[in-house]
Amino acid sequence: MITDLVLTPGFSAFRTVVGLIADIAVLALAGYTLYITAFSKKLELVSPSFSGSMFYGEEMALTLMNKSLHAIPVQRVFILKYYKGNFYYIDFADFSDPITIDSWGLKRIETKPFTCIDSWTGIGWIQDYHEILKDSVIGIEAGKDLIWVKPCDAALLKKAKSAYKKYNFDILSVFRKSRNDTVISKSVDCVIYVRLKDMNGQFYQRTIFGITGCNHGKEVFLSESLCGYNAIAVTGDSPDIISKAIQDRLGISEENILVCMIGKQ
Repeated sequence: MITDLVLTPGFSAFRTVVGLIADIAVLALAGYTLYITAFSKKLELVSPSFSGSMFYGEEMALTLMNKSLHAIPVQRVFILKYYKGNFYYIDFADFSDPITIDSWGLKRIETKPFTCIDSWTGIGWIQDYHEILKDSVIGIEAGKDLIWVKPCDAALLKKAKSAYKKYNFDILSVFRKSRNDTVISKSVDCVIYVRLKDMNGQFYQRTIFGITGCNHGKEVFLSESLCGYNAIAVTGDSPDIISKAIQDRLGISEENILVCMIGKQ
């Protein structure tokens, strides 16, 4: 009975159709595997993060996932921010030696510490860095390829690609104010160099950043504790006044204190 069924023309046709479908599926799978292995260069944003402090530079980081079957070298990461009909270019990270994101691997890409970035509003600096990725597209230069991290808005991606191709964007400057190879915040306006003695009676130098005019102009906040003090009570913001306050309150002699103002003559 079963043999008779197998030998019927209808079953033979059915078997042919099933075999054809199976061949097409195998071919499609092979084609897809070839695509994601050799041609696909897809990166996905997993999470952004932002950090900063009162005294030191701000930092941003993007965690990216490589959703292809081969490693992707990353040379530059930038952001195109869309605001009121215009795009604004922010240089996020630039690597002289490309970093590699392995297949299906995660990579955290961080900016170098910075002091501030021009605002796309044209007024002052960016106040909330979480706003950077709102209505934005991330571009990644990977060798000869330019990979776009696709936003939810396909129309925005299309506009960003067109603007980038035509260089139709403004560049937002990234500022870095530094002292002693340390990037500091825009609030820091003085550097205090102090010579102290260790337990063996040997001199060593400490560098401390300060913010004047704190607590209604009555204190200078310090980036690090100095002889147990995180702030120095002082009225005024000149080097001599700050140095005298340190001498009087901490008992450090004048010749072991140097106060330099940043951005002030």
